[in-house]
Amino acid sequence: MRRPILVLVIAAFLVALWWWWRAAAEPGETAELPSGHVQTDISWKPAAAFEQLAPPATLGAIAGHVRGPDRLPLAGAQVCAHLAEAGPQASDGWAPACVTSGRDGAYRIDGLLPGPRRVEAGAANRVPATYREQDGGESVRVVAGSEARDIDLVLWPGGVELRGVVRDVSGGEIEGAVVRFAAATAFSGADGHFSMFVRPGLDYVQARAEGYAPATTNASAPGQTVELALFPESVLVGRVVRAEDGLPIAGAEVSAGDRDALTTHTDASGQFRLGGLRAGVYKPRAVSDEAWGLAETGVPLALGETSAPVTIRAHPAVTVGGKIVTDNGGSCETGRVTLTDPATRRAVSGAVEADGEVAVRGLSPGSYEATVWCFGHVPEDKYERVAVAEAAVAGLVWRVHAGRRITGRLVDSGGTPVTMAAGLRARLEGGDPRDSASQGAAVVQPDGSFALLGLRPGRYSLTASREGGASSKPLEVDAGERDVADVELVLPAGGEVRGQLLDAHGRPARQAFVTLSGDHQTGWGGAVADDGSFTLRDVPEGAYRAHASDRRGPLRLSGRGPDDLPGVPVEVKAGAVAQLEIMVEAGGGEIRGKVVDETGAPVSDAQVACALESDRPGARSALTRTGTSSHERPIITDQDGRFVLTDLSSGTYAVRAWSGAGATQATAERVALGSELVLTIPAAGEIGGSVRLTGGGAPEWLKVTAEEPTLDYFRHDQSFKTAGRFALTGLPPGTYTVRAEAGEGSAETKVTLAAGEVQRGIDLVLAPRIELRGRVIDLETGEPLVGVRVEIGIGGQHGLTDASGRFALAGTPVGAASLRLSPALADPQGPGHTNTSVPILVEGTEAMELPPTALVRRRLPPGTGPGDLGYSLQEPPPGEDPRLRRWLVSAVRAGGPAASAGLRVGDEIVAIDGHPVAGADSYRYRALALVTSGRTLQLGLARGDTLAVTAAPLR
Repeated sequence: MRRPILVLVIAAFLVALWWWWRAAAEPGETAELPSGHVQTDISWKPAAAFEQLAPPATLGAIAGHVRGPDRLPLAGAQVCAHLAEAGPQASDGWAPACVTSGRDGAYRIDGLLPGPRRVEAGAANRVPATYREQDGGESVRVVAGSEARDIDLVLWPGGVELRGVVRDVSGGEIEGAVVRFAAATAFSGADGHFSMFVRPGLDYVQARAEGYAPATTNASAPGQTVELALFPESVLVGRVVRAEDGLPIAGAEVSAGDRDALTTHTDASGQFRLGGLRAGVYKPRAVSDEAWGLAETGVPLALGETSAPVTIRAHPAVTVGGKIVTDNGGSCETGRVTLTDPATRRAVSGAVEADGEVAVRGLSPGSYEATVWCFGHVPEDKYERVAVAEAAVAGLVWRVHAGRRITGRLVDSGGTPVTMAAGLRARLEGGDPRDSASQGAAVVQPDGSFALLGLRPGRYSLTASREGGASSKPLEVDAGERDVADVELVLPAGGEVRGQLLDAHGRPARQAFVTLSGDHQTGWGGAVADDGSFTLRDVPEGAYRAHASDRRGPLRLSGRGPDDLPGVPVEVKAGAVAQLEIMVEAGGGEIRGKVVDETGAPVSDAQVACALESDRPGARSALTRTGTSSHERPIITDQDGRFVLTDLSSGTYAVRAWSGAGATQATAERVALGSELVLTIPAAGEIGGSVRLTGGGAPEWLKVTAEEPTLDYFRHDQSFKTAGRFALTGLPPGTYTVRAEAGEGSAETKVTLAAGEVQRGIDLVLAPRIELRGRVIDLETGEPLVGVRVEIGIGGQHGLTDASGRFALAGTPVGAASLRLSPALADPQGPGHTNTSVPILVEGTEAMELPPTALVRRRLPPGTGPGDLGYSLQEPPPGEDPRLRRWLVSAVRAGGPAASAGLRVGDEIVAIDGHPVAGADSYRYRALALVTSGRTLQLGLARGDTLAVTAAPLR
C-alpha cells in the first residue's frame, strides 16, 4: 500500500501557494547526498491539516545557520522543525517542515503555525544536533507573523549512516514515511528505503506515514539495516457536545485516551477525526476552555477500522491560567504546571505555550496543589494552593529559580574527549535522589563538554557513564555558593570485543543483539550488523559471558543444554581487542496454522506472533513472560485465516493470535516446529455495573480496573459524571479482579467471565480510605532508616520516613497493594540499601499499622554482575498471591556450587544467612541472594538443613 498520489498533488499545490506568502529571502540549495539518502525542501503534511488553509498573517518562520565546530558554514544540511510536544497546535500535523541550508549555511523554514517547535539538523558524515537555548531548553517558539532568528546549529563530524526500509505489514513499500532516530530525520523513497547519518550506537527509530499507525523499534548504527512494518491506522470519529443542552463545541481538543499523545480539534459543528491509532480499546476525551468530557464507554477499534460516531458529552469545567516566571522576570520557555486535587486524586497538566504562559484546562471545583517544572530551573519547595470555583482563574504567577550550573568535559583515561557518553548524573549530598532539582538537567555535547543546569545549591557527587554502564569514579563538587566550571570527569579505559554471530550453518544472524554479563560489569551490549559482525567498544576490563538474542528473545547456543552456563566466555583487557565467535542454533523452521472465530469462520487480518519458550526447568510459558505482546513483529493472516511463521530455530514456541481490538486472543504453548495449528479466538465479553458511596450517592470521578493474572491481562477505565456507572467491553474470558477507586475510597470483587458473556450487574460500594502507618528498619541491625521514600504502587500516596524510621500515608485505599520503598543513598556507589517492593493487604476502617519492614543492605554494587550459585528456581504460577511466594529449586547444575553443597531439585529455600525469605518475607530473597562471586550464603531449607553455597565466577 503506497501513499496516495492525491496527497502528493495536494502537497505540491500548497507548496506553490506558500511560495507566494514567503518573505523575501535567499532560498537554500539542495546538496548532493549519498545514494539512497532521501532529501526534501519542504515536508508533506496530512491532508486533514489543509482543510482550512491558514492566512499568512497567522503563520511564523524559523531562520538561522548551520555550521561545523570550526564555525565554517555547512551547505546542504537538512533542517527540520518538529512539533515540540502535544498542545494547542498538536493537530497541525505530525510531519515536520524541512529545508536544506544554502551555501552560506543559512536556512529558513516558513509557513509554520504558532507554537513550540523542536529544530533539528543533520548532514552527511555529521552527528545530528538539536537546537538548545542558553538555559538548555529545546523548544523554539513560533509566533504568528514573525520570525524566530539566530536558531543556529553546530554539526560535529562522526556521524555514521543508518539505512533501512519502511513497508506496510503486508509487505508493500511505503513512500514518504517520516523516519526519526534521535535528532536525525529522513523520508522514505519510492521503494520504501531511507538513509540518514546518526550518532553511532543503539537508539529507538520510529516511522510514521499518512494512513498508518506509527511503528517503533530499536536499531544500531552503523551496519544494521532497519526494517519497520506499519499497520493501517485505526480512526476515531465523533462529535463533542455540551452535556447540558447538546450544542456542539468547536475547537475542543480531543485525545484518544490518557496514555495516547495523539490529538485533534473539533470543527465548527463539533465533529472530529482522530487517526494514526493502533488497534485497541480507546476512551476518547475532549477539553476546551470551558468544558471537559469523556466518552461513556470504551471504543474497540480493529486493525484499519473507523469507529462508529462517538459522542463525547462535555461538562462545564474551569481553566486556570498563569505564568512561570524566572528570577530576572523572564519567561520559562519549556515547562509545565500540574494541578492535583487531593480529594479526587485527579491531576491535570498544562504546558508552557508562549511567554511562559500556561493554561490548565478541564478543572472541576476544588482546592488544587501545584507542581511546577521548568527546564534548567529549580521550583520553589511549595506553591500556594489554587482554589477553583465556577469561574476561570487567571493571572497566577509561579516563580522558578536559575539554580546552580556545573560545566566541564568528559574524557577517557588518556585525556581524549568522550563523545558518546550515555549518562551524566549529579546527586545532591543529603538530598532526596528522586528530586529532579537535586539531579539537574544534563546536556552533553559531541565534543564531550557538558552542562548540568538548574541544580539546588549544595555539594554534589558527579558520575558519568558510557553506553552499557561503565561509570567514572564519583567526583565531589561544591556548588553551594556559586556555579562550577572546568570540571573533568574521567571514564575508565576499556577494551574491545569483536566477533561474529553465526548460526550452525555459518550464516549471519540478522536483527540480533549481543550483551555481556560479568563479575565487574553487566548490561554491556550492541547490535549485530547484517553480515553477522559486532563490535563492543569501551568495555571495562574483566571476565564476561556473551549472550545473543533477537526480537523473539534469547538465541540458543548451538550444542548447549539447559544445564550449561548461559553465554560464551570472554576475557576483556583494557586497550586490547578480544575476538569472539558465537554459534547459535540455525533457523529455517516453520509453524503453520489457521485462525478462526468462535463459529469456526476464518479470521482474515488477524495478527499472529510467537516467542521461543525457555528450556530452563521451572520457567513459565513465554506467553506469561512476555505478556500480551511478543518480541517478534506480528504477521497478518490471509483471506482464509492462514499464516506461516518462518525462520524459526529449534525449540518450542508460544504462539498468540488476536484480531479486532486485540483484547481477546487465541494462544498455544510448547508448539513444536512443523506443527499445524488451529487457533480459535473467543468472543469478547463485558463487565459493567455501578459504584456507590457508603452513605449513598456516587463518585463524580471514577477509575475501574480489571485484571486477569493468568492471561497477564489488564484494563483500566475512567468515568466522569456517570452516576457511578461503568462498562469494560471487549474482554477475553477469564476470572477478573475488578477494582474501583475514587477520591472517596475503593472496592473490589472477583468476576468470572465466559466467552462472549455480558455481566452488567456488578455493584461495588466504596470503602473509605484509611491511614497506613509503619516503620522501616535495617535488616541486620534493626536500626531505623531515615529518609526512605514510601509509596503505595506507582504514583500513589507517598511520604518519607522520619528519624525513628516511621511513616504515615493518609488516604490509602484498602485492598491488595505494593509498598514501594526507595532509600536515600548517601553514596550511590556504596553499600546502601536496595530499592524494595513489598506486597501488602491494606484493610481497616480508619488506620492500619504494618509490622516493621526490614530493608537489605546492597550486596551487589551498581553495575556489577552477580556470581553463579549453580541453581534455578521455579517461576511462580500466574496470579499467585505474592505474599505466599515460595522459593522452590527447579534445577541444580552438575558440578556447580549448589550441587557441591548438597542442594537438590525440589528443595525449598526458606532462609538466607538466617533471615526468613518465605511468605510475607519473600520480598527479601533477591536482595539477599544477588551477591558477587566468592561470597558464601547460608541457605536454610524447609527440610531442616542449612547449606553453605559459595558463588562462583561466571566463566
